[in-house]
Amino acid sequence: MPLVVERRFLERAYTTTQVDGTTSSGVQLIGWIRWKAMFSSWNFSADGGTRSGSGFLNQTDGRRKMRGTTGDGTLTTSINHLRKLDDNAYVWQSVQRTVGSMRLADTGEVI
Repeated sequence: MPLVVERRFLERAYTTTQVDGTTSSGVQLIGWIRWKAMFSSWNFSADGGTRSGSGFLNQTDGRRKMRGTTGDGTLTTSINHLRKLDDNAYVWQSVQRTVGSMRLADTGEVI
């Protein structure tokens, strides 16, 4: 459940399940950075990994460039897209993903 932090940030706890049944969890903060006129987010995973990024979000879509590290300190990058389907649903996808020097496949779209 999102928690509004002093009406400027959203906090979200999440758990993801992979195809093989393994799970991972973490916390994400999302906030409006007024002087940049864009949204920023900070992600913290249970294994010690961190990611942060900023980008734009309008009424129909958004994009954020993300950089971070895995729990063991390996650099990660991605571009995350968000597209509004209707008043109740969005589509999210992560593309141009890397871990260290290895390129990862784009994720599928998640509604």
